[in-house]
Amino acid sequence: MKTDFKAASVLERLGQSLSDADLDYQAGEGIHEFIVRLGGMRHVIDFSDDLMEKKNEKDLSVIILGIVERASTQSLPVHFMVRNDNFEKVMQALKH
Repeated sequence: MKTDFKAASVLERLGQSLSDADLDYQAGEGIHEFIVRLGGMRHVIDFSDDLMEKKNEKDLSVIILGIVERASTQSLPVHFMVRNDNFEKVMQALKH
């Protein structure tokens, strides 16, 4: 699946899960940036191009939701980069 269609699918999933959030997406220079504005905070989660190509939209959505949920409980905005080499580590951290 092309990354632009995958990004649209991720945004659709996020919109269903975060109905009170403003969502945005931009891509360039090998980075796919998802911006979530929620509760007065701006959270940015970046995916590397290779990760975006290899992972499915469900896994990508789970990562974004988990990071935003964790940040919201701490009342801190986040800017987080997820790559192939840290994807599994981030998934495990979000399960705890």
